[in-house]
Amino acid sequence: MSIPDTLSAILVPFCGTFVDRYGHRCKVMVFCGIIMACVHLTLGIGTVQTVPSPVLSLVALGFAYSMILTGWAAVPSACQHAAGGIATAFGIATATLNFTLTVFPILVAAIVTADPTYFYVEMVFVICSLNGVIVSLYLLLKDTKGLELPEKNHSTTTTTTTTTTTSSSCLSSTSSGVTVVS
Repeated sequence: MSIPDTLSAILVPFCGTFVDRYGHRCKVMVFCGIIMACVHLTLGIGTVQTVPSPVLSLVALGFAYSMILTGWAAVPSACQHAAGGIATAFGIATATLNFTLTVFPILVAAIVTADPTYFYVEMVFVICSLNGVIVSLYLLLKDTKGLELPEKNHSTTTTTTTTTTTSSSCLSSTSSGVTVVS
């Protein structure tokens, strides 16, 4: 059971760098939701004869989990001009995460108590994964904030400017343009 968490601890920085450099955050979230749904479906309907070991499924889950965590970076991009602000958006996202981390163990325990085969538990996770795919597709279709674009500091083009100093302001060059400091 520690395989997904161990893989995500190792892979998240690399996955984050990939998404920062190449973008496609919503597409990555759709892809991860599909992988998660397939893994939970395999674990739910698989038998000892068809799936002798869950290790490959857990490795796939760890990979998907690593990539889906890059979705947290979409919060500021999606909510940069929202009325409540970025901190409110992160607060709502964190509260939602904490709520699910509180409710899902209780839900899983209730389902396993009723049916100890884990089939229905895995089907709940399939449904949740597919809901994530739907939300990610919605974000992809409604993207007006540039969620699919690479981060600016990884842009392949660089603007070169000269440094000019005046008495009232200082112009300094940056990789993305000119910054005015008063």
